[in-house]
Amino acid sequence: ATGLDPKQTSFFQNLQIATKIVKTQIDIIAEKKILTAGQKIEPTHAALLDKLKIRPFSYKMHVKGIYDKGQIISAAILDITNDDILSKLRTGITNMASISLASGYVTAPAIPHMVMNSFKNLASVTFATDYSFPL
Repeated sequence: ATGLDPKQTSFFQNLQIATKIVKTQIDIIAEKKILTAGQKIEPTHAALLDKLKIRPFSYKMHVKGIYDKGQIISAAILDITNDDILSKLRTGITNMASISLASGYVTAPAIPHMVMNSFKNLASVTFATDYSFPL
């Protein structure tokens, strides 16, 4: 049962949908497909679905490109994950530590490496001279 009163049968007839009247309500006799995905919605289809209180529509925007400062960038740049961001951040920190160690300029990412290198130097001196540090 559609819940619609018999006065609206002409609306269904215009859409070539077979109906019958049962207990003062319109019943649709057979299934009829009126819309498919990607098809343009006509006003009559929208009115029919509205009368039947059917809301099958969802809207989604498909980004094809991004325009920024005179450049068009592919939308694939938006498909990044947290792992991608963390990976790039780790690479940047590693590069910063490498440059810091090579130049002798102290940065926070280089400190653990500097401490470890200092320990290695002390260990090599103690092995070469048989010197032991007092505990």
